[in-house]
Amino acid sequence: MGYVARRVEEKEWQQLRELRLTALADTPIGFGMWHADALNLPDEHWQETAERVATAEETALFVALDEQTGEWVGMAGGFTPDHYSDYWDPRGAVIAVYSVFVAPEHRGRARGVADLLFDTVIGWAGQGWPESRIVLGVHDRNERAHAFYRRYGFVDNGRAIPYILDDTAEVLLMDYRPAGR
Repeated sequence: MGYVARRVEEKEWQQLRELRLTALADTPIGFGMWHADALNLPDEHWQETAERVATAEETALFVALDEQTGEWVGMAGGFTPDHYSDYWDPRGAVIAVYSVFVAPEHRGRARGVADLLFDTVIGWAGQGWPESRIVLGVHDRNERAHAFYRRYGFVDNGRAIPYILDDTAEVLLMDYRPAGR
């Protein structure tokens, strides 16, 4: 089984909505929104989101597709958090990775979906902002994601911020530091 990754297209708001709802149901702590809240968002929200992540220069969302079926099996994005730069780190330009999800039946190192998505996001960041630091945040109780991020080349930077949906949890901040960089 093979996979391809590409940027979301503006017209694909319904597929984006379904994948996001799947992600929120599967990993409630992985995102800054509850599944029930997302269910109630109007179609206009999803249409605007798809348009933004498909066309904006400062953000992009990529999906992984099963090459045989065309099914959306994962997603990951990047954005330039200029308005959050002190939130992440006040030193220089930053690209933040966000909305990382791989459907359970497509997870695992052998399948390579998460690596494919991260290669795509990191490539996008390097084309537009080659000198930028790449960062992400991971819920302190999401050990599966945390382990993948470490394996991929992210390191804990010693900083954490409160998780917006639960004041007993934190989001651990990580910097991308692949070998040789």
